[in-house]
Amino acid sequence: MGLVLAGFLVMLASTGILINHSDQLDLDQPVKSPMVLSWYGIHTPDQISGFHTSLGWFSQLGSGIYWQQKRVAQCDENSLVGVLVLSEQFIVACEQLLFVLDSNGEIEEKLDTLFGLPVPINGLTQTADGQPLVRVGSNQPNTQQNNQDSEKLYSFDLESAQWAIVTSNVVAASELINELTDRATPLYAWPVLASVPLELKNSLLKNYQGTDIRWERVLLDLHSGRLLGTIGNLAMDVVAILILILAGSGLRLWWARPARK
Repeated sequence: MGLVLAGFLVMLASTGILINHSDQLDLDQPVKSPMVLSWYGIHTPDQISGFHTSLGWFSQLGSGIYWQQKRVAQCDENSLVGVLVLSEQFIVACEQLLFVLDSNGEIEEKLDTLFGLPVPINGLTQTADGQPLVRVGSNQPNTQQNNQDSEKLYSFDLESAQWAIVTSNVVAASELINELTDRATPLYAWPVLASVPLELKNSLLKNYQGTDIRWERVLLDLHSGRLLGTIGNLAMDVVAILILILAGSGLRLWWARPARK
């Protein structure tokens, strides 16, 4: 037990000294180590997917939505379903949220079900007159397979902020145009997710990893035991109690020692 306590004391003393000199040691640097970041539940994805537009890539990493390397919005992980570039605005759709961004990528409007947003969204495109069009209700987002029974389409008027249901997702007269096929022709093209270029992926990961995790925080969490969660906190409490017991018993033994003649 003595060796265990000695190890904890060395760790506490070492981390305490490092924390006291964090400015001189420049410990405010972001953590880049995948192993250390994994302790905080941050894992490097194998690939990053997004939508390629005329003005660059829109992708999702974690809960962040990025326009190229700029973080522009936030929604649930793996819920980005579409991006639409208008003349002076961007429309970004997640399964439960829709963002209207200005030409600089700043949020102008954030719409959810409280504003009448139909959900869950699984696709975003535009009508012939340029209005945003969302596809709602499919369990297979971003595919060209359209199930008219489970999907509905809604157009969105940016000026009035009103939604209007669109009756069909296919060309109504397609079977009349081509009597040789039973397959209906999709009326709207739905962009699909694609892997972002390697250079952009590496840049996003570099900014993503360690953005909020700094070495000073790691040392503080190690010093307090928070790095190991509840178990770490309990372990540090037990160590502190044992140290108090050893200190108290040592003082008692010293006080009770025979007086020297």
